[in-house]
Amino acid sequence: MKKHGAGSNKEGAILAIIMVILLVLTAMVLALLHLATHNSRETIYELRSAQAFWLAEAACQRSIADLYAGGDGVVNESYSASGVSGTLAVAIDSDDDQFRICTGTVNMAGRTVSRRIRFEISTVAAPFEHVIHAANRDGESWDLSLRGTRVDINNGNYPSATLQESDYGPIIPTSRGNYPGGNDVAIGNIDINGGVRLYDQSAVTAVPSPNTYNINGDVSYTQSFFQSTNATVAGGVSALAPSDYDPPNFALMDYANNNTYDVAEEFNRYGITSGRLPADHELYNVVVKNVFPGGADPTPGEDDFYFQPRSTVVGSVSTGATPLLLGDDTTYYVDGHVWFHHTSTYGFKIDGQSVIVSTRDIHISDNLEYSDNSRDESADMLALVALGQIDSITGAYLGDGNIYFGDPTYGTLFTADAFMFANNNFYYNTSSDTGEQGMPESGFRVYGNFMAMNQVVIVRDWYQRNTYVDASGNTREAVKIDGRWYDAADTNVAVLSTVTSSQRAVEYDANEDEWVDVEDGTVVDASSIAHYAMQIEYDDRIRDAATQMTGLPKGTGTIFMGASRWEEIAPP
Repeated sequence: MKKHGAGSNKEGAILAIIMVILLVLTAMVLALLHLATHNSRETIYELRSAQAFWLAEAACQRSIADLYAGGDGVVNESYSASGVSGTLAVAIDSDDDQFRICTGTVNMAGRTVSRRIRFEISTVAAPFEHVIHAANRDGESWDLSLRGTRVDINNGNYPSATLQESDYGPIIPTSRGNYPGGNDVAIGNIDINGGVRLYDQSAVTAVPSPNTYNINGDVSYTQSFFQSTNATVAGGVSALAPSDYDPPNFALMDYANNNTYDVAEEFNRYGITSGRLPADHELYNVVVKNVFPGGADPTPGEDDFYFQPRSTVVGSVSTGATPLLLGDDTTYYVDGHVWFHHTSTYGFKIDGQSVIVSTRDIHISDNLEYSDNSRDESADMLALVALGQIDSITGAYLGDGNIYFGDPTYGTLFTADAFMFANNNFYYNTSSDTGEQGMPESGFRVYGNFMAMNQVVIVRDWYQRNTYVDASGNTREAVKIDGRWYDAADTNVAVLSTVTSSQRAVEYDANEDEWVDVEDGTVVDASSIAHYAMQIEYDDRIRDAATQMTGLPKGTGTIFMGASRWEEIAPP
């Protein structure tokens, strides 16, 4: 038998070693190939995941643009570019409709990769959506009434057929005097927790073209609605429930801490109880404290802050001529009364985008007119918030918070460009001292709106009552015939004593179909009544990101004012 030598054994061992090495190398190559494939897939997944997040962010931006345009922020779009396809979508959070959920999805080899972002929307309080809003906190039975007959606003003659609704309204005064007449025109939506009554040729119309936000001249009410034959409503009329009227969340706003200027604190810091701040202070030429134009303190025991520059321009009775620079996106918090009143000017030319908040009342005695009411970012806008006293925790109303629009003593207010919010009542031409109304010199025009959490009280129908005291000491009414005074009830009886004339407000009693004296209910002859018309046009620029202020009261409304509290959440 032949024997193998040592060389053959070595060759076999070497071959085995080579096989083992080849197996190990093959395993290593396979492992590296697997790792490379896995890493490639992971890299692709990470890339697709990042792309999905980018789509989610893009969806949020589209949602915000839609919200600013008056939409609900819901988005559903497909995406395809550079070999990548997917979708971007935004839905209203089913758990809280103040949130939106943005989802970006990318297709990947038969499967999808998704990322989600959740953000909270901030909205302006609902009253800012209407040209006139009254929440009627007290729950009383009351009506907002519009009336009047159309005239050419420049000279009082009946207008030509070419004039539009915006050309009607109050007669424009040219000097101090008496300018009754015209029809009431509300340009925008009216929302009243109470009744709405439209008489004569009063009109509720849509905002002018292009009417980006579809504000069509709607009327909503809770108690009753009446529209005479010649009165017009451009939009729809609907009945609501009183529970639909929610106040802004003033506790959330926390104006005492969230402001540009705490005006009272600035004066306290310098120890100033009356006068202006130092000349180098930013508010030196903006506001003065407790310097009373009429001489007497109008609110004894409380502080009064007058927004006015040091120098004034007289201007005309229907405009604002004195420049008042309030600053851009500025919030003034005023612990006291706010006044726009100066005896040396008919009004102020407003420059800036500002919110002025008062913890007491706001008094507007002079014209307020924007320097620029365009839609540019530099355009002017003013919001006046009569906050009054509130509970700092709950935001509940405690007292004050009225707006006094017009002054029965000085009577120069015709133009007012501003959003005006009263946490209690909105009063027209009423003395804040006595609470008595006065007959105005003219009607008025507003570019902004009226808002009240209680009632908007704008009595604008007046008559003159002439009385005398007869021989028995009784007060009786007198009437003038051919230049002589006679007893109104018996014109055969001449009046020999002094006749006293007084201007008195009247209101229409719909149940009795007659005009009555507001104070004592005396029936008044309709032919003796003078109506002072108003035109109030909603300023829809408040819905535009370019001209909107950050200090506006927030609430559960539909006017979008920005997104907050962004966070990524897990896919469903």
